[in-house]
Amino acid sequence: APASLFTVGRVLREWRAAERVLAELAPGTPEWQRTSSEIEMLRGQYQQLFKAAETSPGRTSTQG
Repeated sequence: APASLFTVGRVLREWRAAERVLAELAPGTPEWQRTSSEIEMLRGQYQQLFKAAETSPGRTSTQG
């Protein structure tokens, strides 16, 4: 499952970066709406990947 754990980390980094961008945009603008939609997509991807990583055989703990 290491590849999926790397993917979880990548999605999380992209999600956090998009949240930083969103904080700089004026609410309601097309850019704000696009970034908000991107965050929702990334959140969904993160949840799916994290669940898949948690249930992978041979998984080691990633908490820390």
